[in-house]
Amino acid sequence: AENFDYSPVSGVDRIYHDLSSSNSGGVYRTDESVDITTCSEGGYALTDIQEGEWITYTVNVPSNGTYDIGIRYASTNANGKIKFNFSGLDVTSEVTVPFGGVNSTGLTDWKDLKVGTAIPLEKGVQAMKVLFSGSHA
Repeated sequence: AENFDYSPVSGVDRIYHDLSSSNSGGVYRTDESVDITTCSEGGYALTDIQEGEWITYTVNVPSNGTYDIGIRYASTNANGKIKFNFSGLDVTSEVTVPFGGVNSTGLTDWKDLKVGTAIPLEKGVQAMKVLFSGSHA
């Protein structure tokens, strides 16, 4: 998730919308205000996600077809929601990120979540926007 689109000029409100003024995790792309931390599974992870934030990725869909969309997540509460948008069109509904029990129960308890199934996508390079609502961590 930390490898979102890059722009040589500020990506604020073009590539991402982040409510903090700096990278609160303090690692990796420290010149951007997207919050990134070291991941307990290795590499990096987005952190401190807040209501109304979003992030964009350029993706290449290999062929026309239907695709499943999933995420790997760790959470500290049951209030987070996520939605995916391709080329300006919502392709998933807003999905609640589950918390507790067999789901994630903390920032080092990583789980997989299928956000959408059989999502029709057209072949080609396009923008994938991930939108967040509710309270995340």
